[in-house]
Amino acid sequence: MGIMLSGDLIHFQDRKLLSYKVGLYNGQGINVADKNSHKDLAARIMVHPLSWLSIGGSGYSGKGNSVYLGEDSRLPAYGTNYDRRRWGIGTEIITCALYLRAEYLKGEDDVRKSEGYYATASVPVHPKVDIIASYDYFNKDKDLSMKQTNYILGAQYNFYKRCRIQAQYIFQDKQQGMKNVN
Repeated sequence: MGIMLSGDLIHFQDRKLLSYKVGLYNGQGINVADKNSHKDLAARIMVHPLSWLSIGGSGYSGKGNSVYLGEDSRLPAYGTNYDRRRWGIGTEIITCALYLRAEYLKGEDDVRKSEGYYATASVPVHPKVDIIASYDYFNKDKDLSMKQTNYILGAQYNFYKRCRIQAQYIFQDKQQGMKNVN
């Protein structure tokens, strides 16, 4: 739960040049009640130098509350607060023949350092059908090399504005000795 302000700051010839989002949030994560009274701050700014190109960055600063019950002595004890800091840079390209979005993300949750990146492309092959390909990589804990890579290929049928049916194949390369998943 929280509050977010968003808008466009600069316009030029009927086109937005700069967009922003800034929010103050209360919560542990998606659909999880907050376990501390600290408020988290998130912000994103996007520059639109061309009508089809957006480039920007985001940041997040807050506190989490540990739900970790394992034996990793590096991580905060169950029920204690820890710092969460994250940032990312990304781009988005939107043309009539291609939609492409890519982003690099980096984070620190107490002593756990993470990073990841992804690229997703969508190409229309019919007025209501798109082919989608995506690649994403995430290392949840760089010290323990907790890497996972996903390769996704799919198609979607857009039967109504913002309504679709999608089918996809995902290959998950979990690395670090864990079983890969299809």
